[in-house]
Amino acid sequence: MSGQILPNWLAQRAASAPDLLALRFEEQRWTYAALDGWASTLARQLAAAGAQPGERVALLLRNQPAFVALLHAAPRLGVVLVPLNTRLAAPELAWQLGDVGAQTLLFDEENAALAHEALAALAQPPQAFSMNELAALPASDVALQPTIDLDAIFTIIYTSGTTGRPKGAMLSYGNYWWSAVGSALNLGTHATDRWLAVLPLFHVGGLSIALRAVIYGIPMLLHASFD
Repeated sequence: MSGQILPNWLAQRAASAPDLLALRFEEQRWTYAALDGWASTLARQLAAAGAQPGERVALLLRNQPAFVALLHAAPRLGVVLVPLNTRLAAPELAWQLGDVGAQTLLFDEENAALAHEALAALAQPPQAFSMNELAALPASDVALQPTIDLDAIFTIIYTSGTTGRPKGAMLSYGNYWWSAVGSALNLGTHATDRWLAVLPLFHVGGLSIALRAVIYGIPMLLHASFD
């Protein structure tokens, strides 16, 4: 049974404040309308790549704007994201890909060699696309989901594995939503706020910043890493 249903967070923000700054990375900027359009395009390109609702899509990506757009593409297609730690060795990544049953792996050029090494270690590797290959696909005409079910699983994030094998923590949209609500009640929010994001987006702390910024309607200032 479905839980509480909310409008898509980014689509709602784009409808109410299309021209507000949503994301800045180095000298690049995206309004909410632009980020919303990019997320829909990526969702349709994922569908063209063969990703189906309910499937698990693994991400081996450095901090970059496309990572943020993928976070918002996922609920539109109904796929579960599995952000992978780019600091792991190929055998560790191969184990996580197999354990989670990923059907698709997306990687960037910086992590291409690591991705291919991990895939080669699997007897049945998932289909894999570089971000450039994904961007080159024609968008499917699949119908996108306009709402978010707070009970649905959004991400699976693997623990550090300090006692044995890492474990995939299944986090729902509701986990992120209520975390954002709790943070707003604790810290307060202002229309002039900006959220600096230097944590890796494969980490739940980095993911939370990307989602809270949209939920609050404030810009996210994304850095490749902490300096």
